[in-house]
Amino acid sequence: MAIDIAKIITLPDETGANSVDDFIRDVQMEALSSHEGRVKFQFLRQSLQALSRVRKSDLPRGGSFYSQDLEIEVDEKSYTRSVKLIKDLSKQPVCELRINIRELDWQARITFFPYPYEGQLYYFLCFSFIKRLHEEDLTDILKLDTYDVYQDVRVNPTKYIK
Repeated sequence: MAIDIAKIITLPDETGANSVDDFIRDVQMEALSSHEGRVKFQFLRQSLQALSRVRKSDLPRGGSFYSQDLEIEVDEKSYTRSVKLIKDLSKQPVCELRINIRELDWQARITFFPYPYEGQLYYFLCFSFIKRLHEEDLTDILKLDTYDVYQDVRVNPTKYIK
C-alpha cells in the first residue's frame, strides 16, 4: 500500500472560480454517462493519487518529465499506460500534471507547484485545461499565472493552508 507524501489543494483564481475543481466535476459527470468518460475519470483519479505520492525531490527539473505506470479497470476492461505524468515547466517551481489518452484525443493538463509548510508537503493545483492540436496552447500563460499564485502563497501561506 502506497503512502501519500503530499496533500493536494486546489486553488480558486482571483475571481473565485476554481478551474481544477470544475474540471474534475465535469469529468466526473461525463463518467456517469459513457465508457470513455469513465476511462478519463479513472485515469484522472489515478494521476492525482500518483501525484500525492511523489516526493518533492523527485519532481522533474529543466524541462524533463517524471514518468509513472498507471493501471485502471473500467467496465471489466483493463487499461495500462506508462505516462509522462509530470513535466517541469521551466519556471521553478511550476509543473504540470499530464493525462494523455491518445485514443480518446484527450490531453488534460493541470498546473501546480509544491510548497512545504510546517513539515508537510503541499501540491497546489491551480489551473486546468485540455490541450488540443490547432488551438491556442495555454501552457505558457497558465505557467506564469501559476507562478503568480506561488508568489502569493510564499508571502501568505496561512491564507491558503488552514
